[in-house]
Amino acid sequence: MAITKEAKKKKIGEIRKRLQRQKAIAFVDYSGLTTPEINQLKKNLRENNCEFQVIKKTLAQIAFKEEGLEFDRDFYKGQLAFIYGFEDEITPFKLAFQFFKENEKLKLVGGYYDGSIISKQEAEQFAQLPSRQELESAIVSRMTAPLYGFLNAISYHLKGLVVVLNNRINQLQ
Repeated sequence: MAITKEAKKKKIGEIRKRLQRQKAIAFVDYSGLTTPEINQLKKNLRENNCEFQVIKKTLAQIAFKEEGLEFDRDFYKGQLAFIYGFEDEITPFKLAFQFFKENEKLKLVGGYYDGSIISKQEAEQFAQLPSRQELESAIVSRMTAPLYGFLNAISYHLKGLVVVLNNRINQLQ
C-alpha cells in the first residue's frame, strides 16, 4: 500500500528534525536482519544516545535537499537505514561497526559528517577512532601519571627514612 502525500511530508519533516539535531549519521544496509536483531541494535543505540531510522531513499534525498545538503539515493543499494548520533560524532559509526562484527548482515555503507557525505571507507575509519570518553580518560591518565610517579618517589624515600630510624631505635634499646 502506497503512503499518502501527507504521510510522506510528515516523514520528511521527521527526517529534517533529526538532521538538524544530529552530530553525525551512519548509513547502513540492514538487508537480512531479523526483527529481534534490529530490536537489539535499537536498544544498544538508545543506550548510547543514538537512534535507528529506516528511510526510503527518495524521502531521504528530498529531506537532505530541503536542508541544503547533498544525498544521491542512486548510490546506495539495498535497504537503507540511518543511525543518528546526537551526543558525539564517532558513536554511530562505532556502534554500527561493532554490530557488523557480531552480525555480518548489517553493512556500514557510508555516512554524513560535518556537512558532507562520507564514503564507506571513511565511515569505517571513523568507527575505529577512539570515542570521546576514551580520549578524555587517556588524557586524564597521561596528566596524572607524572604526579603518581612523583608521589611514589617521595614516599619511597620517606619509607627508607622510617626504616633507618626504626633500626636506629632498635639498636639503642
